[in-house]
Amino acid sequence: TLPAAYKRAGENVGVQERYLAGACQNGVSTRTPQLRLKFQTHLRFFAALALLESIEEVPIDQIARKYVTNRGLLQSLQTAASSYAGQVAVFCERLGFRTLELLLSDLQVRLFSGVQKELCDLVRVQLLTGPLARVLYNAGYTGVAKLSTADPETIRKLLHGVLPFKDKEEVGERSWLDRRHGLTELEAACNIVENAKELLQEDLLQMNFKVDLGEVLGHNKS
Repeated sequence: TLPAAYKRAGENVGVQERYLAGACQNGVSTRTPQLRLKFQTHLRFFAALALLESIEEVPIDQIARKYVTNRGLLQSLQTAASSYAGQVAVFCERLGFRTLELLLSDLQVRLFSGVQKELCDLVRVQLLTGPLARVLYNAGYTGVAKLSTADPETIRKLLHGVLPFKDKEEVGERSWLDRRHGLTELEAACNIVENAKELLQEDLLQMNFKVDLGEVLGHNKS
């Protein structure tokens, strides 16, 4: 049974819950143009439900099991939806629809990374996936500004805590990041902090603040 909010959204685009239930039990017929259109409408709604769960940070494997699909198809769907959201955001920007542009730009990031809104700033950082960004956020690093002042050793410990025990035994002081990027946990942590500094510097320049962030942070530490 769909939640009430989902039902209302579905009804607004022509979705019928009884059709979904019947399709799951007996399959669907697409013998006529009307039936094909009805099937496509419900299929798009079905895909939208999966995407909604992805931006609520439900693990992708769990979504795949729930919607009886595979991880690769879900990732392709996320990429396609993110790309489309980005295209519409550009269109809105050119028309001067600033508020709608900002909403769609956030949605683009969320769809691509599979995160909630509060993680949009953190997932800009290289090496940070949605799950790793969530760990840092929960530890108090809520954006690139705070992350840029972090101690790399503290970040290393947080990254290490995310690893499954089996992986820790297999690779010792190295994480899945190492197998993917050839870095130790500490090297990955240093890269994350340095990239956060670079992003913060870029943000400040865009706001016309000409600040040498390296000097400021270095002075604060001394």
